[in-house]
Amino acid sequence: MMTAIAAGKGPDCVYLNPDILKLFQYNDVLEPMTAYLEEGFTDAFSESILEQVTVDGEVYGAPALVDVGVPVYNLDLLAEVGVTKENLPKTWDEYNDLMVKLGEKDIPGVYYQYSTGPLNSYTFAMLFSYGCDVITPDGEVTIDDENGQKVLTMITDWYKNGYTPKDSLSVFDQDAAFLSGKVASTLSPDGVAFFMRKGEQIGFNWAPGPVLEGSAGKYTMSTCASIAITKNSKNVEAAAKWAQFFVNKKNNDEWTKFAGLIPARNDAENPYPDNEGISIAYGNVDAVKGEPNHAAARTISPVFVSNIQAMCNGTVSVEQGIQDMKKGFEDVVADLEAIRP
Repeated sequence: MMTAIAAGKGPDCVYLNPDILKLFQYNDVLEPMTAYLEEGFTDAFSESILEQVTVDGEVYGAPALVDVGVPVYNLDLLAEVGVTKENLPKTWDEYNDLMVKLGEKDIPGVYYQYSTGPLNSYTFAMLFSYGCDVITPDGEVTIDDENGQKVLTMITDWYKNGYTPKDSLSVFDQDAAFLSGKVASTLSPDGVAFFMRKGEQIGFNWAPGPVLEGSAGKYTMSTCASIAITKNSKNVEAAAKWAQFFVNKKNNDEWTKFAGLIPARNDAENPYPDNEGISIAYGNVDAVKGEPNHAAARTISPVFVSNIQAMCNGTVSVEQGIQDMKKGFEDVVADLEAIRP
């Protein structure tokens, strides 16, 4: 799509997740819409949502929806270590403690998605919760700071200690092990779609849990999609009006319910009040911070995967792996800067 826009053949408006929005903005194929926003438009969205569509003080997207993930637990397996629905983990430290307790009973705690795309499947959330920005808006890589080291060591230990099945290093499970009753929890990459599409398939006692907190706050697997305007638009003002019309309360409520997702607006209504998992997600829109606020957020994922795999299988030490990961991230940032228009 970015190639089409650069060639003058793209659409007026595009639907973008934040990491792609920032990549497109970085490559100068989007129009800022700040000057065309109706009075009070930004008041309809929380600060955390607006951060997902703002670059250098300019709004580049009209927030259309959010997707929020929450941990889900097999209560039958958790009963083996004395954990009930009433005392599910509330912090990442408590979740890690649960992994240890389950491991002592030879019960896999989670099927962690090491093999592909794990950054967006809760790793970013863990890093943010402990205070690691990963990459700052000005391109500084901080994955190796004290907080980044804590998280990367934790998820590496999950593999080394057997808290996650051994094939999780090479297989993208997409909740299959949890649904089959083989692991005690899932950090599902499906977000709220887990409850729409998979909840009814579960044949054991289960429950969604709280969004987990770290020392720096509460973040979870999440994203905020928006409608952006491309450089191909011959009438940016009209395109901005359409984008705002698309995300007004009436249209946004109806569209997100149809899509099985969560509205981005402060005044939105919970489309599925009887669904416990979605209701927990809906009540935690303030925990939305899906990706670092930099254009490299999407393109660093392969670097992360190769390095976390090497750390888990012992090819390199955790300390060396973190340094190799940092260097890889810095190379991605440098490559983007080198071709920036």
